[in-house]
Amino acid sequence: TLAAADPVVSRIAARFPGVGPVLQPDLLTAVVRSISAQQITLRFAAVLRGRLARRYGHRHRLPLPPPGGPADAEVWSLDADRLAGAEVAALRELQFSGSKAEATIQFAAAVAAGRVDLAELAGLPDEEVIGRLVAFPGIGRWTAEWLLARTLGRPRVVAGDLGVRKAVGAAYLGGRMPS
Repeated sequence: TLAAADPVVSRIAARFPGVGPVLQPDLLTAVVRSISAQQITLRFAAVLRGRLARRYGHRHRLPLPPPGGPADAEVWSLDADRLAGAEVAALRELQFSGSKAEATIQFAAAVAAGRVDLAELAGLPDEEVIGRLVAFPGIGRWTAEWLLARTLGRPRVVAGDLGVRKAVGAAYLGGRMPS
């Protein structure tokens, strides 16, 4: 493992045992999360996604409350077919920007039509996955690389990410920011 090969990672793993990345296995949700969070606060992006899920998703009833969670917790999943049929104006009513609304609808339409298949993508080399994803509006290289790591579980680091740079600086460079 990486912890066995790298003393810095070993110290971090020992300090936070059992803590690992949480993958978002649903490609549609992962893309919508990425698009909705562009250039706004994460808190407001979560509000947008909640509105979107309530209008274009399915609510799941939980047989038991989640551990430590409220008995009336809401769990939603997006419906690609319903979202693909949305109008930009309807997403604008939810406070999506026009470009975010268009990008979200176009990607949902590709998922609904079977032009995007997570199982197929998972088997492709990284650069081919990136190439297929960046063909969609609202998905740039950074987003595609993030989806490789956080959706497909690829051991890839988004090097230009500010959070990644800060973490590398803190762990390896005495707090200095790497280029």
